[in-house]
Amino acid sequence: MADYMIKTRREIAADRLSDMHAADAAAGKGRAVLEVKVYYYKDARIRGVYLSVSRCLADEGWASYDLMNKHNGLILIERMDRKPSVKAAAKIIARIESRMDEIAAFAMSSDAPAWGELRAALEHVNA
Repeated sequence: MADYMIKTRREIAADRLSDMHAADAAAGKGRAVLEVKVYYYKDARIRGVYLSVSRCLADEGWASYDLMNKHNGLILIERMDRKPSVKAAAKIIARIESRMDEIAAFAMSSDAPAWGELRAALEHVNA
């Protein structure tokens, strides 16, 4: 079960999608977006707040992304046994939103970003 703290999309060039989705975007079956989500996930082996970054083919109500593509990333921001309080969630949201441009630039920097580098850059989020 995921409780979204942030869920945002930014338009990107269709050629930055996986081959599977680039053709669909060119055919007008959706638009190319970079989707960034921050959420608390409790049904995983490690409960906590995660940052998910993916290049998607999207429309208003749906998004399709290639799970196996290396340009998508999932980062554990903070381990938490319980859902964060409103105050704690607000702090996490503010810290991530203040770095959103950096996150987007990193995600678009290559076809296979080194997600561990972004994790290290965001280490202070745990403070």
